[in-house]
Amino acid sequence: MDALFADIKYAVRYLLAKPGTTFVAVATLAIGIGANTAIFSVVNGVLLEPLPYDEPHELVVVWQDLTRVDGPATEWATPDNFFDWRDQNEAFDGMFALSNFGPTLSGGVEPELLAGAQTSYNAFSLLGVEPILGRGFAPEDDTAASELVVLLSHSLFQRRFGGSPEAIGSGIRLDAEPATVIGVLPPGFELPMIENAEIFAPLRIDRTNTCGRGCYTLRVIARLSDRVSLERARADLSTIAARLERDYPDTNTGVGIHLVSLKDQLVGDVRVAIWVLFGAVGLVLLIGCANVASLMLARAADREREVATRVAMGASRVRLVRQLLTEGFLLAAAGAAVGLVLALWGVDVLVSLVRDDVPRAAHLAMDSHALFFTVGISSVTGFVFGLAPAWHASRPSLQGSLREGLRGSARAPLRRALVVAEVALALTLLVAASLLLRSFAALIEVDPGLDPEGVLTAQLNLVGPGYDETTRRSDFVRRLLARVKSLPGVENAGVIYVLPMGGNNSDANFLIEGREPPEPHRTPVAWYRPASPDYFETMRMSLVRGRWFQPGEDAEAPPVVLINETAARRYWPNEDPLQSRVRVGGKYRQVVGIVSDTKHFGLDQDERSAMYFPYEQLPLRFMSLVVRTSEDPTLLISPVRDAVWEIDPVLAVAQPSTMQDVIAATVAPPRTVTMLLSVFAAAALALAAIGLYGVMSYAVAQRTREIGIRMALGAKAGDVLRWAVGDGMLLLGIGSLLGLGASLVATRLMESLLFSVSPTDPMAFVGSLAVLVAVALSACYLPARRASRVDPLVALHHE
Repeated sequence: MDALFADIKYAVRYLLAKPGTTFVAVATLAIGIGANTAIFSVVNGVLLEPLPYDEPHELVVVWQDLTRVDGPATEWATPDNFFDWRDQNEAFDGMFALSNFGPTLSGGVEPELLAGAQTSYNAFSLLGVEPILGRGFAPEDDTAASELVVLLSHSLFQRRFGGSPEAIGSGIRLDAEPATVIGVLPPGFELPMIENAEIFAPLRIDRTNTCGRGCYTLRVIARLSDRVSLERARADLSTIAARLERDYPDTNTGVGIHLVSLKDQLVGDVRVAIWVLFGAVGLVLLIGCANVASLMLARAADREREVATRVAMGASRVRLVRQLLTEGFLLAAAGAAVGLVLALWGVDVLVSLVRDDVPRAAHLAMDSHALFFTVGISSVTGFVFGLAPAWHASRPSLQGSLREGLRGSARAPLRRALVVAEVALALTLLVAASLLLRSFAALIEVDPGLDPEGVLTAQLNLVGPGYDETTRRSDFVRRLLARVKSLPGVENAGVIYVLPMGGNNSDANFLIEGREPPEPHRTPVAWYRPASPDYFETMRMSLVRGRWFQPGEDAEAPPVVLINETAARRYWPNEDPLQSRVRVGGKYRQVVGIVSDTKHFGLDQDERSAMYFPYEQLPLRFMSLVVRTSEDPTLLISPVRDAVWEIDPVLAVAQPSTMQDVIAATVAPPRTVTMLLSVFAAAALALAAIGLYGVMSYAVAQRTREIGIRMALGAKAGDVLRWAVGDGMLLLGIGSLLGLGASLVATRLMESLLFSVSPTDPMAFVGSLAVLVAVALSACYLPARRASRVDPLVALHHE
């Protein structure tokens, strides 16, 4: 221990004696270690940590598999199918269903449209979550005849009830229906698969009056019994599905079962992106280690006489290696300390970037796992970049080292090899970032099928018994649109059931008059979108053929429908849809027009078959208001809210936003990944350039006497310049070849993140290589220029 403390004291003195070099090394390591620690916090919190439920590995999601009837593999469940799965299975300890719930909370400062969920009574007990105040749901709460009771999230409890325990048992009004608060859930609790839910109610399904087996309304989660595997549970439910297919052929033909673990369901979409970012910062740290190792090798050249003297005085090789590794570990420890501070800031930045796109991101923070990771990675880092210099410095040539002259030449090959590795790693990151940049550029160039500029959007839900009659809903919309259109700056306004780019919608089966279904039990399906006549002009959609809806097409007018281009191509490939009628919901409707496709589910998603109905012929309670203005749309938020409250003061105007922001939100995940990877690639490029500059500067310094002799013998400055630049380009060429090979492998792993771009896209590879060459030339030029200006007389006196 005395020897170790002596090594540490000597290492501290030596590092402080070289403040410039020490600062560069610590800063380089701090950036690499800090970035790795910050990203590790995301990896650990999202991918590695178990879900915050009791025995989370036992939780699975049950989907209906409709691939045999050209549907999705993960379709929501129908109520009757859910009840049969729950009652007939032998593989689960329990099963619960949940669905979205968006009630309007009346009272207080203003009405508020809440995000919530309706669940089976046993949902929270199966998740292993107990209220911190009050009680949970009981079986009698989950019947159609029961009075409405609700559980509150902790955030809603604090925001609307001031955290008062008197909230328990109090009455509130949700959608004008009385409800009783019976409990408050723990802080930070999130119900799986329904994000940001703040209020929870029982499903209260009337089993004698459900929508049957044809409406997909429920998401289902189950808990595996002890020692039951996912495969066995899948086989058990598949047996039930086959029995239901036999018993209910009209609705269940082709309906299978798809099981996936809850963890995979929640993080599956972001898993690849997070691992790509983690790998990227790992490469940045490796490049930083290579730079620091190269720096320490250069410093080792200045210490050859010191080391040789120690050896001459009897120092063992192990003693020398330990001394030099101690210096490396001290540098790594200092880098880790600074990096930890950077990581604390970096985690906050990452959370702000990915909060809405990554499951559980809002709860990410530095914890003991991240601290242990920092200690571990700094230890490995200190060993990695400290071993080579220590090994080389511990085997000096006594005779050569005690003489001045060729000092440090033995280190040159290793330093050059480190630069080659840096170039290869930097090129790999550049290619990956270039692919994502090209992918993102292609994504934002996609035509959404509408003009989002100057459009304000908001969500409305016509709650309460006053809107039970469809005529009252139609009257409300007519009055609202008239008021909104009269506002200063408003060009037009309309409503639609679900806003484009929101990702949500509902679909329905339909029949084309005079045509049998293509196969038994398989009818055409289209997403239905009730819309007012002015909606299409407000969004500046295109009419392909036919006509738009007319203002007089209300509930008393002949039923009509518009179809999109995708529906026309799929269901009328060789016919004129305008000559057809379709039967939807037991009513025949005349197809009067074909409208342009919109990217309803996201810019990277293909449009699906859709039908538009006149809102007054299908007036739903929920609607999205769209307002086109010649001014800043956000200036209309308050006037639009006032217009709604002038008609009905208990309605909430939810999620006011510009249409441009709605579209921007859909591309936020790829934008974030692209931005972060580009930052890491730029850091890698800068570090590689610094490493190349350092090697070339060192090479020029080592060969100053040789350059002087050559110039004295007639060599021109241009010859020296070409030699120096050519030497750097040789390292660049070798590193580039290795980097291109690594890139071909790495980009295959990120193929799922790309949109309309091949993982071997030549433009990304050529562009990345061009950038690398340009930066490398700049890094090599200054040392080469300095070499070409060597004074032969001064150089000959250099030694």
